Amino acid sequence: MAPGPDGRLWVSIPGKGGEVVALLDNTGKPSPGWPILLPGVHGCDLLLPAADGYVRVVCTIDVPQTDGLDAPGGTRAFAFDANARSQSGWPVDVEAASASRMVGDDLTMIVRPYLGDTPTEELVYMLVIRADGTVRQGVNMPFGCCEAAIGPDGVGYLSTHRDWSASDLAIVKTDLVAFGFDGKRTGWPVTIDGNGSDLSFDAQGHVYVIVGAPGIPARLMVLDHDGKTLSSGTQAPSIVSSNPSEPNGEPGYPAAPIVAADGTVFSVSTEGGATTVFALDPTGQPLPGWPYRSKVGIEWTGYCGNDETGCGYLRTDPGVGSQNLLYLLQAAASPSTGGSMVAVAANGKVRDGWPVRLKRVGSMFWSMAVAPDGGVWALAIEPEKQGYSATILAIADGGTVLYTTTIVEP
Repeated sequence: MAPGPDGRLWVSIPGKGGEVVALLDNTGKPSPGWPILLPGVHGCDLLLPAADGYVRVVCTIDVPQTDGLDAPGGTRAFAFDANARSQSGWPVDVEAASASRMVGDDLTMIVRPYLGDTPTEELVYMLVIRADGTVRQGVNMPFGCCEAAIGPDGVGYLSTHRDWSASDLAIVKTDLVAFGFDGKRTGWPVTIDGNGSDLSFDAQGHVYVIVGAPGIPARLMVLDHDGKTLSSGTQAPSIVSSNPSEPNGEPGYPAAPIVAADGTVFSVSTEGGATTVFALDPTGQPLPGWPYRSKVGIEWTGYCGNDETGCGYLRTDPGVGSQNLLYLLQAAASPSTGGSMVAVAANGKVRDGWPVRLKRVGSMFWSMAVAPDGGVWALAIEPEKQGYSATILAIADGGTVLYTTTIVEP
């Protein structure tokens, strides 16, 4: 889901034979011309609204198997206006993208070229698809492992964790490098002592990263475009990752900070199955009224049976809206209820009218899209007699449910 024009909502749904994309109006019904089917693709989980009123839909191309092996995959990007018309010059096919972001009207990507089944090196490069569908490609950059991100100014970042699972935390390192079309930027790479989270950014493109590990103090670091540390505040309570692939899995590295428009930083801990949210200023100092605490944990996006092994999924992501209203998707408080969504105000207290709870046992919120001018859309997954349904709730910032629309039924 992604906010659309005039308070509407872009939605992407996996379907038979391709991906279904729709633009829902203010009542939850499809706008004229929608939905449409995008054949030959799947995993269109990036809906990127552009300043020109179009939406970019970033998908994975379906590829056939050869001799039992998966052929090299790729990325296909579409551009549609609010009337479901494709923009001239689109769709555009590129090699597999590791990260994508709109920078103005340009779709900016970090691409990993296919170098064979047993490559001797890994490379990435920056790529921009302009509004007219023309492509500009940068120089190759060495790529170790494992995360890629793009700032709002179009600067690319690569993160590599070294010995992050080692028992001796003194040797754990995180390497960050910033690059553009011409390669590595001056002042990088930067090596951080400790486990660095995925990266977040403010409007100026400054890099925010939580550094720590379970059981030890974590801190917020803020870096500028030249790799210089702007602040490195200390936050005493430990921060537990939201990145393990299963509920009982070993924590990895801290969850990415959530950065509000004014530079306020929210950091979520899920230690002990509960929820604690710290609110920090850009220097890493705690804000008054925080942390927010709840005995209920953050929701998971998936199901695993008791006899399943290797079943993996992630925790849901928080979101921040206008007036620094923080939205959290939380698990059911008891076996007799469903999950809930809570909005925490800038003073660290739950806002009046919240939480919004799902009544059906086994139901849960899986994702959200925050409206820029207030309110939020939330995706509820609910058990049916056979399988599960998916329903979108449009919720005002005061907690009033404006509409519900079921988009998937078993």
